[in-house]
Amino acid sequence: MSAPASADAKNLKIAVITPFHKTAPEPNHIESMVAAHTASKATLIFCRRIFRHLDGAVLDVTEPPEDDFRHVDSSCWLILRATFPVLDAWRVPKNAAFIGDRIFFQHALRARYPIVSTSLRTVNYRTKFPMHYLKAGIPIPPGAHPQGKMRAAYQALAKPDRIAALTEAISFYPNFY
Repeated sequence: MSAPASADAKNLKIAVITPFHKTAPEPNHIESMVAAHTASKATLIFCRRIFRHLDGAVLDVTEPPEDDFRHVDSSCWLILRATFPVLDAWRVPKNAAFIGDRIFFQHALRARYPIVSTSLRTVNYRTKFPMHYLKAGIPIPPGAHPQGKMRAAYQALAKPDRIAALTEAISFYPNFY
């Protein structure tokens, strides 16, 4: 890892969370996140993903919601202490856990925390989502999520009792575009 981007960055305590896929981020990941914080003083900084096959090969795909600032994956955040209260949004009902990052992102927007993007793709994301393979025009590999898992999560949350539970847990009902 290279030196911090500024004297301010020396005071940041950073933990790198490597999700299930155990693929390290790009070498400039932490440096670019800290530089974005130093330049903007934002307390929520995010990057974008490089989608990878489960075997590690790069997939030539992106996600429009990510590209259009409508979704930030859990693995793409640098969350600073001043923003820790927004972490409560990740304590969602079990049936919403699969889309918890979307709920977290909307909660952060609603809370009006300063958010800035590095505009870089520095998280190597070994995807289990069939849509990425279909978009890349290649076969869905063994080990991928079953098709429709995301849709099922949204449909489960559309039931009145679950709408009430989610709204009670986070004080609003997210817009799932």
